[in-house]
Amino acid sequence: GFVRTPMTESNRFEMPWEMEADDAAERIVTALRKRAKVFRFPWQTSWLVRFSSWLPDRLLARAMRRYNEDPPMNVITKKAG
Repeated sequence: GFVRTPMTESNRFEMPWEMEADDAAERIVTALRKRAKVFRFPWQTSWLVRFSSWLPDRLLARAMRRYNEDPPMNVITKKAG
């Protein structure tokens, strides 16, 4: 999920289910107190990730094609050498 911070302020793409840093921190602290081995939030993102794992690779690749061809942020790759 996305957490509203100075770092995410510069993002120019949609950040669904964005939450305030204090709310995210409370959720994380609660999970730590419960000694949760895994903590996923928000539930919408967690559900989408789980659902996508059931999809055939071909269908998932087709759904992600536009995203992969035009990613929402500038990605700079550094060549070794």
